[in-house]
Amino acid sequence: MRICQQCQCQMDEGYRLKVNTYGAIRIECGIPKADEIKVAICPSCGEMSMYHDKGMRK
Repeated sequence: MRICQQCQCQMDEGYRLKVNTYGAIRIECGIPKADEIKVAICPSCGEMSMYHDKGMRK
């Protein structure tokens, strides 16, 4: 559970960051793989938080 730094609300998790071969960045809904960057979005203010779990690193 992540908390928004701006409005202190609970953020929605379960999004992943995808970059295609042309460098375009997209945020998709879905369970990220172990090596992907995870994204959490605040439903109140729209703040995005990108993170990588420490436990998933090799």
